[in-house]
Amino acid sequence: MVNKRKILIGLAVVVAAFLLYNFFFKDEEEAVRKQFEVLAESTSKEPGEQPLIAIQKAGQIGSLFADICRLKVTTTPFSGEYTPKEIIDRTIMARASFAQATIKFYDVNIDFPIDGVANVVATVRLTGKSSREKDVTDTHEIEAILKKIDGDWLFTELKVVEVLEK
Repeated sequence: MVNKRKILIGLAVVVAAFLLYNFFFKDEEEAVRKQFEVLAESTSKEPGEQPLIAIQKAGQIGSLFADICRLKVTTTPFSGEYTPKEIIDRTIMARASFAQATIKFYDVNIDFPIDGVANVVATVRLTGKSSREKDVTDTHEIEAILKKIDGDWLFTELKVVEVLEK
């Protein structure tokens, strides 16, 4: 009887641990993935996009970043620390150089080294047309660090690791 009770308690602990893991970590992973989805949607641009929509999308992008975010892009002069407002301004300028742009993230790998921190490695692909109607295709591998701040996962660091072959 005692052995049966110990087995049932052990089984209940294993089931509880499994459910807690799936509830907590899967939800956190989905929340981090959602930030990348919102970033992709907000940076993408449809042909003929109205200026009000562009401003709205830029505002969404700003809400994804912590008060200070470190950007490291070795191939451009944009490396440094930026506030959400500065990121919004740069996003508006960058989006203005495109008639159409689609951003997609692939192979998103998320690791939670400590509670409230997510390290992410992903491939980002930009396809579209410049404002001069020239086709654009660019693929990069990125590393990102997101931190859970006031219940939201916010980008605190974004680094372009390398340019991948097209």
